[in-house]
This record gives sequence, C-alpha cells and structure tokens, in this order.
Amino acid sequence: AFHDVEVLATENSARYVATCSSTGTFPGDVPYANTNCWIFTIADGRITHWTEYFDPHAVLAAQRARAERYTRRTASAARTSAMTSSANSSR
Repeated sequence: AFHDVEVLATENSARYVATCSSTGTFPGDVPYANTNCWIFTIADGRITHWTEYFDPHAVLAAQRARAERYTRRTASAARTSAMTSSANSSR
C-alpha cells in the first residue's frame, strides 16, 4: 500500500513528481517498507512516461529476511524428519 502520497508540479506543465512511503508483505509474511519517488509525464490525459526511484536496500533486506525464514523452516523440518526417522528405526 502507498501512504502519504504527495504530487508536486514542475516547471514543465506535463511533468510531475510524486513522493510516498510504501508498505506491504513479502511471501512468507516478511514485512516490507520503503520510500518512493515517481517522475511522470502526462499527455492527452494519460501517463506517457513513468520513472520510479526507491531504496533497493529495503527490498534486499526483505528478501534476506525471507530467505532466512525459509532456511530456518527447512532446517527445522529436516531436524524433525531426522528425529522421526531415528525414532522409527530404533523400534
């Protein structure tokens, strides 16, 4: 979701700058937050060009957190499976 959106006019009447913050959730329930800046051009009532800037470190941090959660879950599942196999083989 985008929050605190602010649209600013420029000297060029067809070009605008917008800033906002964004939040969301990556797969695996990993929270994500970032700051965005958009520069866009409008012609005939339509956006004809759009450039987006954001902090890539925020994206990478969320991706790292997601990978770490996956690694912990996988390791935990492997330990559980090994313990179950060990218990079954000792019967």
